[in-house]
Amino acid sequence: EDISNSIPPFNSMSQDDLIFLFAGNLGEAQSLDTILFAANQLKKKKNIKFVFIGDGRRRENLIALVEALSLQETVFFLGRFPLVTTPFFMRKSSVLMVSLKNEPCFNLTVPSKVQFYMSQGKPVLAMLNGDGQDLIREAQCGLAVNADDVDGFVQAIEKIANSSKDNLSTWGENGKKFYDNNFTKEQRINQLMELMMRSFPNPQE
Repeated sequence: EDISNSIPPFNSMSQDDLIFLFAGNLGEAQSLDTILFAANQLKKKKNIKFVFIGDGRRRENLIALVEALSLQETVFFLGRFPLVTTPFFMRKSSVLMVSLKNEPCFNLTVPSKVQFYMSQGKPVLAMLNGDGQDLIREAQCGLAVNADDVDGFVQAIEKIANSSKDNLSTWGENGKKFYDNNFTKEQRINQLMELMMRSFPNPQE
């Protein structure tokens, strides 16, 4: 059984819904407030949903911001889930999101999350600078705007919302192909484990 079928907003999705998923650490570096500010500009468009899976030091503050901005109908913080559920959430999501603060240390490397997202064959929407942004554009696997560019992020979401499903599928396929052709098996395993440790609980806990 698909566990996501019992979890909002997946359990009430329509064909017109777009699910933008963030999976991983909910910390300071991820600048997730900016995603919520973008969601606030789009909250009248009820078919656009933002889902966050994972945990981190900013989670409670982010949930409080959701309440303050009255985003409960379009923004969902679901917590952590068993590793086995990963494929369900990836499959049900329309676009995978990544964001990082505008800091020099983040501009010099490609976040492992970007590479993992590409491996899933889904379009990537990014709000970051440097090599991560360059990679998304080179692979033609989604859209990338500058770090902390809320208005640019909103425009990118609107562009995605107005894109055909075929176009979104092409972005996803491009990312998967680029990933398979350019990243080693060892890198893939490390990226998967890093993301899953941040998003899903340790079975031994």
